[in-house]
Amino acid sequence: DAHWNPYPIQPPLRMGEIEMRALHIPMRDGTKIAVDVFLPRQRNANAKFPAILQATRYFRRSKYRQPFQNWMWEQKLIAQRYFLANGYAWVGIDARGTGASTGHWAAPWTEAELTDYAEVMDWIIRQSWSDGTLGATGVSYNGTAAEMMAKSPPNS
Repeated sequence: DAHWNPYPIQPPLRMGEIEMRALHIPMRDGTKIAVDVFLPRQRNANAKFPAILQATRYFRRSKYRQPFQNWMWEQKLIAQRYFLANGYAWVGIDARGTGASTGHWAAPWTEAELTDYAEVMDWIIRQSWSDGTLGATGVSYNGTAAEMMAKSPPNS
């Protein structure tokens, strides 16, 4: 709607137009947080992006078997594909002790988990592709994690 967004919204990128990096970020206590970084494949060498961060304990990424693999993966990335097409980077993380992250998950939003989020946000801000602007999103657990990130801003 032009009233809240004066810029034309671009259609989502296709899967081949997305660069994805999967890695682990070491935390202060040795825990390794699993991270996926999504960027547009076609971009200027010095391009900088605001980042959308989504933290989950329900597996940031899942591998499906055929015949569902391509369709399910593409459906799961629909929001990311829209954000990427409209000038954002997308970062997905597994909370400590869940998915591919190491450590122990004791309960939702522990002090350790919230501190991890601040460290991940600091890491994002330091990346060459980051313009230093962060947003967070999610529904249910992921949404509360996004609200907790607003409460625990990065140290940078």
